[in-house]
Amino acid sequence: MTPEPACLCCGTDSFRYLRTVNGYRLFRCEACGFVRVHPLPDIAQVEAHYNATRTGEEKRRLRKDLVAGFMAQRNNPKRDFFDSVLSRVAAILGKPALDILEIGSGFGYFVQFANSRGHRATGTEVTKEYAAMSSESLLGRIVHVEGNRYTDHFGRAAFDLIYMEHVFEHVLDPEAILLQIRQMLRPGGMLFLAVPNMDSLSSRLQGKYWPWAAPPDHLYFYNRSNLSLLLERHDFAVADVFARDYHHRSIPQMFSLRRALNVSRKLCGLKPRAYRYAYPETAHDHLLLAPYYLLYPLIRRSWSRAGGNELIVIARSH
Repeated sequence: MTPEPACLCCGTDSFRYLRTVNGYRLFRCEACGFVRVHPLPDIAQVEAHYNATRTGEEKRRLRKDLVAGFMAQRNNPKRDFFDSVLSRVAAILGKPALDILEIGSGFGYFVQFANSRGHRATGTEVTKEYAAMSSESLLGRIVHVEGNRYTDHFGRAAFDLIYMEHVFEHVLDPEAILLQIRQMLRPGGMLFLAVPNMDSLSSRLQGKYWPWAAPPDHLYFYNRSNLSLLLERHDFAVADVFARDYHHRSIPQMFSLRRALNVSRKLCGLKPRAYRYAYPETAHDHLLLAPYYLLYPLIRRSWSRAGGNELIVIARSH
């Protein structure tokens, strides 16, 4: 059974079965390449999954340690990425201090960083438990928004920037989220979206083994053209769209030897080791990134064709 109703991005109804991943069936729109899980889990299943995989006493302790050290770390590409986004938006809007909403804050790093730089940032999370854990050691506030009813919690035209980094692919109803974002943004305000790029070089080569083909965490999969179409259908003006790879997420996950070593550890019944989300410094760091260096000419060429793993769209409200 193919998805109903029509494609969120282009409006056609020409879906075909693509593959099954983690027991979930994926369908691709033959017109624009948009991929979605069908049937979708319900909200109770999603919340149960997040509580099972992201909360608990061990994760609570880990989160406190990581958030506490985030601002003090010298080698921190995620902080550099945040700084580039905030500097760009502040320059475009001509405002040194922005009112910011982050939807899907995770550990709360972005809220922490933005507030430390003089902005006014608030975050949201999908369950009460997850939001409470995220707020414990944070400079800022993470709130649970029941049923994704954001406009019940936040006023109209309240924000200069709404930030969603690797969150939009998780939400059950992307169109409902975009409708609310339009209401919460000020005229000319900006939406920042980063999502996995279904047309990335890695996705094309790895298929169902691509690490970010990961339902029920990821429910929708976009490329440069169909994500732009979706935003334009909801009255956003796309200001920029590109796809690259970064040391704070995709480079360690996609191009490090750590991934192969972790597969071996799992097969031996050992706990996988964490990826190192930092710029390489030691000989060991560079050795782990040998696949990245070997493939770099091809990877760099793919960026010019929006073939990186991280698809980023910056759009403005009218």
